[in-house]
Amino acid sequence: MLGGMDEEHDHIPDATVLLWLEEYGDVQPAVEAAAYRNGAMFAKMYRDGSGVGIGQDDVAEYAGAAWDRWAGVSLDRDEWRDLFELAGYREDDYPAERPTEPLALWRGATPEYRDGWSWTDARDTALHYTSGWIVQPELGLVWRAVVEPDRLFAKLGGHRGTYEYVVDTDGLTIEPDGLWCRCPVDLEPFRASDRESRVALDMHELVDCPRQ
Repeated sequence: MLGGMDEEHDHIPDATVLLWLEEYGDVQPAVEAAAYRNGAMFAKMYRDGSGVGIGQDDVAEYAGAAWDRWAGVSLDRDEWRDLFELAGYREDDYPAERPTEPLALWRGATPEYRDGWSWTDARDTALHYTSGWIVQPELGLVWRAVVEPDRLFAKLGGHRGTYEYVVDTDGLTIEPDGLWCRCPVDLEPFRASDRESRVALDMHELVDCPRQ
């Protein structure tokens, strides 16, 4: 479950939002700056912005940029869903044509986080996230799902060379992609980003399973 920054948000008074607006001169640049620089301010604008002249449509315009920086914080899952639905399908914050066919997408995560919303169309990228040195200390799994177009909120990150799809996973069928050993293993051989280590990680149930 995505978390929230309720405590931080609750401590931002309307007067501070007004000062932020004054600094940036208008609603659009102010919301854009919050999306990139301050997740708590972005949450405040979404939840209470109407009191200072900020509409939810204004905030939704920058949902993708804010997700890219504050996905695990700032807003809860229902609030993110509301923002993305207001924004409509986008690619890097620009309105785009939604895919017309289901997509096979992958995610690298430990089992308890398999239903997160960040997915990729490159299995190698998901594999990179299972290694236990990017986002979690434990060895993860590669998960696969066939995602219907109406579950896609956004496609982000073209500047990074690999895309992230933001996916509504509620009720989505998510399965491990490949065979995996669930025994404790030494992670160190699998932490490198070179191709050989990633292949070893992908096949570790064959090369390093303690049961053998």
